[in-house]
Amino acid sequence: MDPVLITAVSVAGISLMVVAVTARKLGALRKQVDTFQVMLEPQVRQTSDDLAALCSAALGTDLRFVRLESRTRLLSERQDRIEHRQERDRPYGEAIRLVHDGANADDLMQTLNLTNSEAQLIVTMHHAESVA
Repeated sequence: MDPVLITAVSVAGISLMVVAVTARKLGALRKQVDTFQVMLEPQVRQTSDDLAALCSAALGTDLRFVRLESRTRLLSERQDRIEHRQERDRPYGEAIRLVHDGANADDLMQTLNLTNSEAQLIVTMHHAESVA
């Protein structure tokens, strides 16, 4: 027999064995990949569901936060209006107290910088209360 032919057949045989061993290893690796895929699919699904739930919760929290910010702004504006009104009305409250203590219109005009009409009106309305 020809030595080249023997060598060629030997190389072909060895190559077939290498291919067979590689194919067997590849098959085993495919089984492992399939096994891991089967194991990981529920975890991936659960993680996806958890992420969706977190996104939904974050959206709900964001909406509540926006509502709270709006409510806080409205309350702050309302408080500012009340404080402004109290500052504006404060001289009249002080004037009423002074009238109850016996002050006249001139006293109110001088002490609180009220106009004559304002002072006369307060004295007229509240002098009777202090006498009664």
